[in-house]
Amino acid sequence: MCPVFHSNRIRDEHEQYLKNLEKIITKRTSKSNRKLSYDFYKMSYSVFVLISELIKKRQNTPYLNELKTEVVTLIGLGTIGFETSLHLRRCIELILKHIYYLHHPIEYQILTESIETDNISKEDITVRELFDYLSTHPSFKISRKLNDPINILNILYRELCEIVHARKTSIPSKLEQCTLPKLLEDDVQHGKKTYQKIMKSIIILLVIFHRKSVSKFDEFIKEAILYSLSPTVSRNLRTKLSI
Repeated sequence: MCPVFHSNRIRDEHEQYLKNLEKIITKRTSKSNRKLSYDFYKMSYSVFVLISELIKKRQNTPYLNELKTEVVTLIGLGTIGFETSLHLRRCIELILKHIYYLHHPIEYQILTESIETDNISKEDITVRELFDYLSTHPSFKISRKLNDPINILNILYRELCEIVHARKTSIPSKLEQCTLPKLLEDDVQHGKKTYQKIMKSIIILLVIFHRKSVSKFDEFIKEAILYSLSPTVSRNLRTKLSI
């Protein structure tokens, strides 16, 4: 078949793709649907402020920098109702690795050098080992009284793995064309709730782990970080951690 045919077809289908994408974005950002976008942005705002402040205080690892990027990505994907399982799973992995490697600088150096030289002599620590580490870490015992974020992330991580590895049916997408995904409203809301649970758990873990740094933050910054948590959890965090 003539290459010109494919070239023209790709150009035409791409134009259709852009039109369909514009329809989705317009619908999701219309006045009647703005609450969904606001809910994602509100949750992301608190996490973004916390990560940004920790980076300023040099309490960061590359994993924390990458988590910041994932949060920005998820705002857009969540707002327009696209599948986010892979990104959500990555967020959980990143927060676990950040906490672990900040306490294990030698292991992190070995891993980094192995990756840079393309000679990985030591496998990266598994997610199972990371969860075990946090579960036995003395600093996180208090987290069980604060919505138990480690257990929540553990459960959600397994669920997301089932989807990512196709062992469980993914959030259904009805396709009229290859370029027009349509998620049912129930699925969109389910994705939002999963996102909120993960981000709230990440906030609690980061605040506990970096309590000394967080306690020195400006009061305005503290309020922004805790804004997305429930009043009870926010109050308990302040009381139990003296922040």
